[in-house]
Amino acid sequence: MGLSRGNISVKTFLLCIFLSWAFQADAQVPYVLEKEFKKCVERGYAEKDFLQFYSVLDSLENKAIDLSDFRNYKIYTSNINNLLNSINFYQKGIAYKLISCLKDKEFCGLLLERMKLEDSRFLKTLNAAAVMHLMPTETTIAFDYLVDSEDFATSPLLAVYLCMDTKSIIKTGYERLNDPRLKAKVFALQTLARFDPDSKVDSIIVAAIKDWDVSIKGYAIVALSVHMKGHYKDILAPYFKEPQLQDVIIETLEKSNIQTDILYAEQLKKKL
Repeated sequence: MGLSRGNISVKTFLLCIFLSWAFQADAQVPYVLEKEFKKCVERGYAEKDFLQFYSVLDSLENKAIDLSDFRNYKIYTSNINNLLNSINFYQKGIAYKLISCLKDKEFCGLLLERMKLEDSRFLKTLNAAAVMHLMPTETTIAFDYLVDSEDFATSPLLAVYLCMDTKSIIKTGYERLNDPRLKAKVFALQTLARFDPDSKVDSIIVAAIKDWDVSIKGYAIVALSVHMKGHYKDILAPYFKEPQLQDVIIETLEKSNIQTDILYAEQLKKKL
């Protein structure tokens, strides 16, 4: 009985320590934000300062700490407009990050306007991230940003886009399906394959495999494997004659849930 009581006491003590630490950590958040914010309004705000504040904000976000109360602090309300309109590259950049982290929707209109006006790739990326976080239905402007980015395939914002409003992603996918930009066509089809369960998407993918230039046809084949679970053989067999499509065709057949597709993949591998 004594041992049991002792265990309960230790657990209670440890819990109290943990809760005390947690409360202290939360209590320090406004102090940390205010301290860093005071630096960013100073003349001469530089890359080192920006990276430090950005890291602080990222860390707090990753811990799922709600920062939104800070947008009511006088130091923020009195200075955020100045930062947004600053000629200092890093002040404007940290303003975009802050607006996103604090969920400050007062500036949504400005963010959308700046998507068209920002010349700096760095600032446009921070602006786009804020748009994606604060306006999950604004998928078309976010889509176009990603497609027009040089590093589209490796952009860290790709994952953010895919977490935006699903219905809006699908709507944008259909809007951009026949876009003259090849990357837009590819991205549109792949998002439809991922998010729209409607069976009509199967026909759209099959048509893309048939009609698209061979240089992007492989992306349509990948979309096929995302949307359909099998019955690929008859669709893909006519295109195996194209050397640059052979690997993706075999990989797609191997992912099938249908034994006929898998056996056909084995046959094709023997021909290589």
